[in-house]
Amino acid sequence: MIFYLPKKRISFKHRVFPDTFMVGALSTIPLSAFDEEGDALTWTVLDQPASMSIIDTTLIWAPLKAEEGLDTLTIIVSDGLLSDTLIKPVVIYDENSVAEKMMEMPKALSLSASPNPANPTVNLTVGIPASMKQAATVQIFGINGKVVRSWQLSGAGYHKIAWNGRDNSNTAISSGLYLVRVSGTGKVLQRKVLLLK
Repeated sequence: MIFYLPKKRISFKHRVFPDTFMVGALSTIPLSAFDEEGDALTWTVLDQPASMSIIDTTLIWAPLKAEEGLDTLTIIVSDGLLSDTLIKPVVIYDENSVAEKMMEMPKALSLSASPNPANPTVNLTVGIPASMKQAATVQIFGINGKVVRSWQLSGAGYHKIAWNGRDNSNTAISSGLYLVRVSGTGKVLQRKVLLLK
C-alpha cells in the first residue's frame, strides 16, 4: 500500500508592502516567505513593469513617468508545486506634479458631458472633492426611467468616462435622449445627453 502525504504549505512571512512609489525613485523591497519543507522558492510579478526586476529575494523598482497613477501588483511565490499570492494596490506618483494636481482638485461634486449631441461617444467628466469620503455613483437613464449604464467612482480628482452608447451588458442602445446622473454625499447632479447613431 502506498500513502501520499499532502504537500505542506507555503506562505509569505510578511505581507507588509509599500503602497506608494515615486516616479524615478529607486525602491528595494525584501521578499520573504516560509516553506515548511524548505524548498527553493521563486518569485514572479504578474504583468511585471519593464522598470521592475527581482534579484534573488529583492524586488527593485524605479517607476517610469508612463506608469504614474493607480496600479495593482500581484506577487507570487512558488516552490514549484504550491504557491502563495500577494495582491497589493499601489499608487505611483510624480513629485513634480503633486502640487499641480492638488491645485486642480475639485472643490465640489461636478459633472460635464461633451460633445452633446454625441455620435457615438460622449465624454463624461466627474469631479469628486477631497471632502467627499464615499464613492460617487454615475448612472445613465433612458426616457423610460430605467438605468441603462452605471459606474462607481472613488477618490478625489477628476474622473473621465467615455460612454460608447452601450448598456451594462455591453449591448448597443438606440439613439435618443438620455439623462446622466451623478450622486454622492446627499448631492445629485444631472445632465441631458442626446445620443445619435
